[in-house]
Amino acid sequence: MKLSRLFNYFVFVILVYVYFYDPFYIPNVGFLGQGDKQYSIFLLYILSILYFFTNSKDAKKKCRIFKVEFLLLVLLIVLSFIITINGGELTLFAKQIKYLLASFFVPIFFVHLCESMGFNDEGVFIKIILLVGSLAAIGTIICVIAPAIGDIYKQSVIFIDSGNFLLEGFRGFGFSTRLTNDFGYIQGAVFAIGLYYGKNNKWFFPLALFVLLSALLNARTGVIIAIVGVLFIFLFNKRNKYYLLISTILASVLFIIIPQIEKILIYLGLEDKTVVWVSEFLLDMDSIFMSRNYTSTGIAETIFSDMVLWPESMSAWLLGIGHSVFKPGFHSGGHSDVGFIIQLNYGGIFYFSVLMLLMIRLFKRLWNNGYKYISVFGAASFIILNIKSNFALREGGALGLFLIIYYFLIYYSNKKSHSHIYRLYDKRISNM
Repeated sequence: MKLSRLFNYFVFVILVYVYFYDPFYIPNVGFLGQGDKQYSIFLLYILSILYFFTNSKDAKKKCRIFKVEFLLLVLLIVLSFIITINGGELTLFAKQIKYLLASFFVPIFFVHLCESMGFNDEGVFIKIILLVGSLAAIGTIICVIAPAIGDIYKQSVIFIDSGNFLLEGFRGFGFSTRLTNDFGYIQGAVFAIGLYYGKNNKWFFPLALFVLLSALLNARTGVIIAIVGVLFIFLFNKRNKYYLLISTILASVLFIIIPQIEKILIYLGLEDKTVVWVSEFLLDMDSIFMSRNYTSTGIAETIFSDMVLWPESMSAWLLGIGHSVFKPGFHSGGHSDVGFIIQLNYGGIFYFSVLMLLMIRLFKRLWNNGYKYISVFGAASFIILNIKSNFALREGGALGLFLIIYYFLIYYSNKKSHSHIYRLYDKRISNM
């Protein structure tokens, strides 16, 4: 491999890692009242804006393919602005602006990088995604084996205060500011995507269990995402001998490992709290699959608990309350972790409908372009994660994983089907 291409790989992997995992904070930077520090993804906002200004013709060409997505995102900002001037929270409006940057500008910037760096092939692109997930998993293993490294990172890089539960050492292993949520979700999704594309990525198989372990030790819902992804692989490839072989090997390995998981975690030197935390989750999974007690999981408990808080007035139904019911004090029923409920209460039915239309368009467009597995897996993951958290409004993170795949696949699918138009357009641009 040429040195220049190796350098391109290195740069792209680093940037994608920042987009997914937000490994550090940028201190002393405010944004419309959002504190005195920003996540590292803020650097990507700056880079993507610079790209749009310095390569406006190229950006315009790419944006034409995603003009509906852009219009829906702008409409969300307009609705959020109306909500804000009617007493809504300014920081949530600021978050909406950054949501546009994270969900449109940055993915378009990544598509540009793929094209300019020569990563304009689905196989190469997926390989990079799997490599990023594998590096994150290696980071988890390092922090498990050498917890002092993890503690130094948490205290000196992401500035976690003493007394924070992340310093207790029972969960939160890795290099990310999103260890207890998006980190695990991404790892679960990467595990499933790696198996789906495994025929051309056999190097990933030895790392796959480490990726799954990194999900289990940080955000257990990531394991549920992995299971859902694997189930859809079987559904879409029931007669494929390769997937049958891989599933048999995987099932056999897990059948051997899972009963010994407590001993393995103790051998690795993990805290008793970690062992209990993981064991409780595995018992929940056993309850679901063996006795079909579906209400035993955190997700089911959330659905059937008092976290379902409907808007309390007609104006709240139509235009929302402009605040997040994730925080107590904005709803008489308490507070809620459920993403669908948070979004509905914040912006009302109009805002909520536009947001859901955006998500539906993404998954439907993938399906229509032949990426049926990614479409269905992405939609199922979205439903699960938007129950567990305010997932639909994530900046990067796990939503970023599906978005970057979406923009890449749709752009190159469109480019292939209109290759003659692109050649004429590129020629015209070069002559300007």
